[in-house]
Amino acid sequence: MKILYFSMDAVDYGAHSRSHECYIAEMFAKAGHEVIMAVERMPIFQEGEKPDNLTIEVLPVNAPSFTYDEINRVLKYDFDIIFASSISSIPHVIYFSKLRNKKSIVQVLDVPIWRLNPHPIYPKHWIAQWKWWVERLEEVDIIIVNLEITKQLLNQMSGNKLNDKMRVIYYGISSAEADKIPEQPKEDFLVWVSGIRFYKGLDILIFALACMPKEKRLPLYVIGVGDGNETQIETNKGVIPLRYINLAYLTGVDIRFLGG
Repeated sequence: MKILYFSMDAVDYGAHSRSHECYIAEMFAKAGHEVIMAVERMPIFQEGEKPDNLTIEVLPVNAPSFTYDEINRVLKYDFDIIFASSISSIPHVIYFSKLRNKKSIVQVLDVPIWRLNPHPIYPKHWIAQWKWWVERLEEVDIIIVNLEITKQLLNQMSGNKLNDKMRVIYYGISSAEADKIPEQPKEDFLVWVSGIRFYKGLDILIFALACMPKEKRLPLYVIGVGDGNETQIETNKGVIPLRYINLAYLTGVDIRFLGG
């Protein structure tokens, strides 16, 4: 099968040479499919890493439209199906699927409900953007969501118009195994799942934990890596900015850096 794959991002900001979306494209290629990946930035491959049947075009896949030249760069390829790793690529998915009469699949990994809050303090452009995207989802063939709550939120936004198109595929775990996990021992802790960037406030969270009485303080599990813009140390789980390790030591907060 020939897959036109719109990838949200390419580079994992210094921790690795490629993002998760790129590894998915490589998995398709290694499974024997021919993959044309349109991506915002060129991923970094070492010699011999890129499969021969993976072709890469750097294109503004998160932009609302392509130029005439960018459209022709896509149309020079033959493809059987179109897949997008993010809802932001939906204008291009619909355009090329209708132009070539091909099936389309769009992945939606979350609905940022906090951005869609109607309270005046929140920007209104996000509500308009998501409303438009969700309306366009009616024009694709299959919608992949990662959790039941994502499916529920899309159903709420669409008035249940998308329910029959949606398939729940758990992200990061085999669907066959997801419902067979036994009951786990109860343990209270906080989990940070994000890149460790200076603007995301991990240092504020560490200081907040340090202000708690020690006997009530929860351990913090950090799942994420740095972006290469701060002094960092290499670990077998990815790069960790040194500043946060120092903060953990100085404040006495129990932080476990688990990597990417």
